[in-house]
Amino acid sequence: EKQNFKMKLLELEKANPIIYGELKTPGAKRTLCFYVHYDGQPVNESKWAHEPFKPILYDGPIDAGGKPIRIPKNNNDIDPEWRLYARSAGDDKAPILTILNAIDALKSSKIGITSNTKIFFEGEEESGSPSLVPFMRENAKELTADVAMICDTGLFGDDTPGIVSRLRGLLGEELTITGPSKDLHSGMYGGPAMNPARVLAKIIAALHDDQGRITVPGFYDGVPELPPEIAAQWEGLNFDQDGFLGQV
Repeated sequence: EKQNFKMKLLELEKANPIIYGELKTPGAKRTLCFYVHYDGQPVNESKWAHEPFKPILYDGPIDAGGKPIRIPKNNNDIDPEWRLYARSAGDDKAPILTILNAIDALKSSKIGITSNTKIFFEGEEESGSPSLVPFMRENAKELTADVAMICDTGLFGDDTPGIVSRLRGLLGEELTITGPSKDLHSGMYGGPAMNPARVLAKIIAALHDDQGRITVPGFYDGVPELPPEIAAQWEGLNFDQDGFLGQV
């Protein structure tokens, strides 16, 4: 509301509310909608160096030896290498502050706000967003936009801002393997009778080829090939696969 957004809660029974806001711009020819989720993963306090819901500023990443420091009163004194640690600070509360600061920055610049802007903050993402589709169906008019942006992805690097145009999807399936109705002696049946665990292992192993491409018939139907210009941008990032995998 301080940013002049017209705010309201979108509510459904037994669901965390969605925080919705709209900032209209006279003469705007497009509408942007920004999605962020405000919920976070459950907390295991034993794995935290401090109280998880109390934001603590560090002079660098903890895993690189960062130490707690005081939060400065002057924003001009902030070092970009500092890190703010708190439960869900990055996933996914940071984008909320990013959006609000971007609105402030544009208002104070010569560019100004040129689009109608909607914000759509959800509270059930970490549990699979069970209420998201009902919310969207019930509030389709409010959520209609020309461009929808999901502010919940990682950066290639701390100093490499970017807009991600594609994300991998998820497919969930349930498979039932039916085996013998009773225990079988391995000496007698170990060869001719298929062990359900062996069948399942064979199925899982066959889901990808040696290059990691999914082998399920029809899986890629309707999926366009990556445009050359996007592929060139990816190549230009100079991705260090060994360094990436070395973090895990």
